[in-house]
Amino acid sequence: RERDRERDRERGGMGAMGRLWMAGAVGLYLVVCRALRYRRRDQFRRLYAQGKQQDIVRMDHEIEFPWIWNQSQEFALFRTYAIPSISRLLARTRKFSTKAGKRYDDTTLLLSEITEQGHDSARGELALRRLNAIHGQFGSQISNADLLYTLSVFVVEPVRWVDRFEWRPCDECERQALATWWTDVGGMMGIKDIPRGWEGFAAFHDEYEESHMRFSPDNVVIADATNALLLSPFPSVLHSTIMRCTHCLMDPRLRAAMGYPDPPWLLQSVVVGVLRLRGLLIRYLSLPRPDLLSTHRTPREGGAHDRLQCRFHRFEKTYKDGYKVAELGDIPPGRVAPVPDRSGVVTGGSLVRS
Repeated sequence: RERDRERDRERGGMGAMGRLWMAGAVGLYLVVCRALRYRRRDQFRRLYAQGKQQDIVRMDHEIEFPWIWNQSQEFALFRTYAIPSISRLLARTRKFSTKAGKRYDDTTLLLSEITEQGHDSARGELALRRLNAIHGQFGSQISNADLLYTLSVFVVEPVRWVDRFEWRPCDECERQALATWWTDVGGMMGIKDIPRGWEGFAAFHDEYEESHMRFSPDNVVIADATNALLLSPFPSVLHSTIMRCTHCLMDPRLRAAMGYPDPPWLLQSVVVGVLRLRGLLIRYLSLPRPDLLSTHRTPREGGAHDRLQCRFHRFEKTYKDGYKVAELGDIPPGRVAPVPDRSGVVTGGSLVRS
């Protein structure tokens, strides 16, 4: 009996020691998470002081906030469909109803080439020239104001989504780096009257939506085609639930312009709460994403005229055999347009070898 009591005391001691070690390991993990979590933000501040805005934009998109950043850009494009002058032109081309998957891949790959490779790289500049040629086929049908609004959503929406749902809000250097970088891209697209700084973009973005975001049947046509593509990976039985949850992430003006009903208050609270809880869990319980887990879609290696393999496909495998930058989009392969440099001088020919 005495031996049994001794054995129980030893077991109790070992159990207490195990719990102590476990508590110490958890505490150490939390300390390490906190110590490492803000290192990349501090790195961004140094990069901004060195004028390396491109690196900040790329790492925010690929490493720091990849999931929320991607969602924000998809919603950013969706917002442009709520501007009747934009949706009317898109509906007239009929590309959304017949080639929604290809148009999605063309758009995202061109933007990825510019964002991930840099607008001053050979591939990034070629992607911009290709994009200019795609827009150029419509001539005066695309107003400078609509182009400027489309530019503004890529500056404003990612910051607002990060501020609302991520583990930390965007630092001031990230806001201004994003604005400066897209200002350069807008200049290379020939867009005029670009606002100054992130605050200037945000003011223009909000004023333009207030005066131009209205309901139109064309909005619904483009939105329905887009939603069908975005829902395609999920079982059809879940589509209505996913759409109701998606409505919770839209502001009242966007829902009204698309003809969507306001979601129940409880559902909206749950959806928003889950996303904010995700941010808290990342902030306190997750180590920073290492560079090796970058979510970039385009390959790091490869020349402007090489056939490239994208690292993953979101929906349809439009380019399963690879793509060439000068072949993206629904215009003849190789057709590109000139690119104005920062001084406004037009550079680049009208055709490249494919």
